[in-house]
Amino acid sequence: MNTDALFLPGAPEMVEGDFSRLELSDTGALSVPGSRWKALQYKGSSVLTSARASELRGWEGTYTSYMRALYLQLPALDPRIPLLARYISDTQVTPFGRAEALERHLRTEFGYTLELPPQPPADPLADFLFRRKKGHCEYFASAMTVMLRSIGIPARLANGFQSGLYNPVSGYYTIRGSDAHAWVEAYFPVYDWVTFDPTPAEQQPGAAPGRSWLYLDALETFWSDWIVEYDRGRQTTLARALESRWYDFGFEAISRWERGWQRAERGWRLAKRNPAKIFDGALTVVAGAVLVALLAFTWPRIRSLLAARRARRGHANVEDCAILYGRALDELKRRGLPRESCETAQEFARRVQPPECPPARAALFHQITDTYHRARFGRDRAATRQLAALIQQWNSG
Repeated sequence: MNTDALFLPGAPEMVEGDFSRLELSDTGALSVPGSRWKALQYKGSSVLTSARASELRGWEGTYTSYMRALYLQLPALDPRIPLLARYISDTQVTPFGRAEALERHLRTEFGYTLELPPQPPADPLADFLFRRKKGHCEYFASAMTVMLRSIGIPARLANGFQSGLYNPVSGYYTIRGSDAHAWVEAYFPVYDWVTFDPTPAEQQPGAAPGRSWLYLDALETFWSDWIVEYDRGRQTTLARALESRWYDFGFEAISRWERGWQRAERGWRLAKRNPAKIFDGALTVVAGAVLVALLAFTWPRIRSLLAARRARRGHANVEDCAILYGRALDELKRRGLPRESCETAQEFARRVQPPECPPARAALFHQITDTYHRARFGRDRAATRQLAALIQQWNSG
């Protein structure tokens, strides 16, 4: 994915992985610098808060100066926004009640849509709250975070994944790109961070994958668990499982092993009589290894070509758009203009200016960014086709 963040629920207490470096930000975000676009595997455990709403509604304490300084910061705001926040929440007497009122208002009075305005407004938050009154999850989460801070409640916007799909074949949950989500966390001393989700439920959820997908996903999980991550813990688990079933099928397994070994010995004796067969077998193994290595080396390029092909047909998904946009980012990084993890696509585009980047290339990248934004977040099929053409122009320039 186009991020070096680690995703863990609640308050992480342990994370384990093959990291050369692990960073923890002031706001509690975990990241592994340099892992963007790489396959990353890690394990972690978290503490999940279990504060009851009835307890939170009765809390009327105060916040420390540290929390107020860090989580009450605000940009220049349209003056109507804090007035709206106070109007919605003034009937409540506790911070949690005010937060609930803001969440309820956004969920019931606003609509959900993935369509973006044709032209980016000068003040996206004010445009969302007072004109369009519809948007995707980042609009809702940003609006509630800003309104909470404007009435003195420390809050932060959280990005990650929600729900996922349970696979009964593997026994795991699979989290897909379509599960990406943004929500709000408000701070209450003693109870820590409490989650709020002001985004209304989507009207048309995506179709569930077919049965064949369940088995393919289970096969990938099995490969990861028992081949890629086969460590001492897995060995112990497997040994205990075998021990518990030994009396049922242990002798049958041993007899099958012996029969297989006998067949292998017979094959080896036949091969010794004809050495050419041994050479042919070794050549097949080497050729297979070379093919696998070649596929692993060329897979990123193949993936990029497939994404461009789907985009030209207007069938690109969110991941395809990110891959195409990432090709432009890679070229700028080689020029000494890397995108920071804290920057949005549009913020980074404003930084791509001469003399660091030639004027024509900078203008093209700005056009790529606007098109990428419409294609990925607005699900605009015409924009996906245009994005593929712009990336082709960028690569040939």
